[in-house]
Amino acid sequence: MNTSVRQYTDTLPVGYVLHWYSIESILGRGGSGVTYLAKDTNLNIQVAIKEYFPAEISSRDSTQTVHASTTENDELYSWGLDRFIKEAQILASFKHQNIARVMSVFQHNNTAYIIMEYEKGLPLSQLLKSRKYSQQELIDIIMPIIEGLKLVHNAEFIHRDIKPSNIYIRDDGSPVLIDFGAARKASGRTKVQQLTTVLTYGYAPFEQYSETNEKQGPWTDIYSLAATLYLAATGKVPPDAMKRGTSLLSSQADPYIPAKNQESGDCSEAFLRAIDYGLQFQPQDRPQTLQHWQDMLLGHIAVPNNSDKTVVLQPQIKPKPLENAASTTTEAPTPKKSPIILSTSIAVLAVSILVGAYVISTQSTDIAEINDTTVETEPTPAPTPIAEVAPAPIEPQTNTRVDALLAIAKELYDSGQLYTAEGISAWSKYNQVLEEESENDTAIHGLDEIANHYIGQAHSALDKSDITAASEHIDTLNHIAKTRPETKQLIKERDQLLTERRIALALSNASRSLDKNRYTKPNNDNALYYLSLLDKEASLSNQNKLAVKDIENRISSKLQSFLKRHNKQAADKLLNAAKTLRRTEAHTASLEKWVNNYKPKPPPAVKTLERFAHALRTKDLATLNKISNYKPGRQNFLNAFMKQYVSYKASISKTSDTSASIELYELLNNQGDNVEAGQWSQFSITLELDDENTWKVIW
Repeated sequence: MNTSVRQYTDTLPVGYVLHWYSIESILGRGGSGVTYLAKDTNLNIQVAIKEYFPAEISSRDSTQTVHASTTENDELYSWGLDRFIKEAQILASFKHQNIARVMSVFQHNNTAYIIMEYEKGLPLSQLLKSRKYSQQELIDIIMPIIEGLKLVHNAEFIHRDIKPSNIYIRDDGSPVLIDFGAARKASGRTKVQQLTTVLTYGYAPFEQYSETNEKQGPWTDIYSLAATLYLAATGKVPPDAMKRGTSLLSSQADPYIPAKNQESGDCSEAFLRAIDYGLQFQPQDRPQTLQHWQDMLLGHIAVPNNSDKTVVLQPQIKPKPLENAASTTTEAPTPKKSPIILSTSIAVLAVSILVGAYVISTQSTDIAEINDTTVETEPTPAPTPIAEVAPAPIEPQTNTRVDALLAIAKELYDSGQLYTAEGISAWSKYNQVLEEESENDTAIHGLDEIANHYIGQAHSALDKSDITAASEHIDTLNHIAKTRPETKQLIKERDQLLTERRIALALSNASRSLDKNRYTKPNNDNALYYLSLLDKEASLSNQNKLAVKDIENRISSKLQSFLKRHNKQAADKLLNAAKTLRRTEAHTASLEKWVNNYKPKPPPAVKTLERFAHALRTKDLATLNKISNYKPGRQNFLNAFMKQYVSYKASISKTSDTSASIELYELLNNQGDNVEAGQWSQFSITLELDDENTWKVIW
């Protein structure tokens, strides 16, 4: 993070102490709060502190206490404070190395503070301005983020503000996803509708512009991740979703230019098509889960052929009023402009459907060039409904409209136009009939037949192991017959087939990597990486478990061969890679045991013998004590001998690689007398390795 000094007003001053946290600088100031760099004086480390301080509805007094700016804002401030604390609790539950880690949260100064691990690095948005990333580098960045985000989605939360500036690249090169301030449950309405909605042009999908979360889910974050990859691959920000929606609803072409049609460095077409698939305008046209999209990015499954289709929403022509209908109409009031914070305009798209007609009200704003700019807007008020012309209750003419819709639906069904997400189809016409007559048997039967068709197609594709085709049909069923038991069973069978194929591919790639001696490198294409993919599978067949065991044994043999050749560095590298990638403790523990039991190759014994001879002849008692293991009484004899004799000579005769005979002679004592040596002056020594693999002299 950038710690350069910035000038802000109405923030805690530098040097201010919150409990045991001392404020050092201000990292940033946003619409909902302030982020500080502080020092934890207990642990003597730097931390990031996020303070709840919504600028539009609160203020700070001279005692640093924060209050709602007006009594009208009291309820909103309190609700936002509660949500801020819940954000910390949400983050704290997601324990993953690639998600910003919450260390603590507490209330003080009538507000709250989240204590987070201070991440040293740079935002991806800044790095993209200075360099181009290869496809492999982008995969190395996005895959850990996806793995962390899966935990969030599994808890039924979505981030809702993923963009390059919210992905930090640490100093060690690993990525981390930050700023969960916009995180929400994947469905449901907010308690207080006046709270601002965080949007980032180019990265927020169309459904995020709604004041409810009912259509938001994993596919919402997938759109933002895909937009981030789009910028990294092409150097351009995707067109804003509002601009795309305005064009599509006015029957114009989608202004989005597929990534696969642009200059994108070394990125493969399959990788770019996966990006395009994640940036589909309609939520139901995107991958519905991170796992599905991840498999496409990694090339484990193919991207559907229609992943880069152009969507055109065709308005229908409103039927003329019946001749005997009331002649007066009520004009729809013009929706009020929504207040815009930060003086930034956005296109406001209001769509009302009356007998199949679309009504659009927009503000004209060119936002295609805005790069990673967050705008906080109050939710757009719902437009006043267009008043319907009340036709005279002439029953035959009402039936005529239903009959006409049924005839069109039948014609579309017979021509094979059963369902399409973006245009006219038998499915859409049958549903229009049910809007008119909710219990129309023909329409209900027609919808059942359409669902039965896709159920049959999905079964046929699964029988042929055609996962791509099966997934397309199942995605359609998820839109038109999600609650039917057949759909749930098909999803289960498809997922099982996907799992089996994924496991088989990982085993094959792991074996191939071993054959090519690729144990730890390159990233995402080595034996340990593919084993880590297998670790994530919920269950493996006995046959697959045996295959995994065989791969583990080959890796163990490689590590042992390193140790036998005394290549400890290579063994450590293999062990560390296993610890980083694998979740299976048993195999990692066995590797670690081999490394811990390793004894380095000792130096030749003759070197220690030479040191002993030199130390004995020069009366170097310290060295003798260091390299010797004395027999009982020998050390006392040596100390007395050194004190009693001024000089002497020593003859050392090597009797083997690890033994020698010693003779002391020409002894001169402290009185200057020559002393004739006795039997004690002749002895033998041996050399042995101690527990630390070091030679010791035994005498």
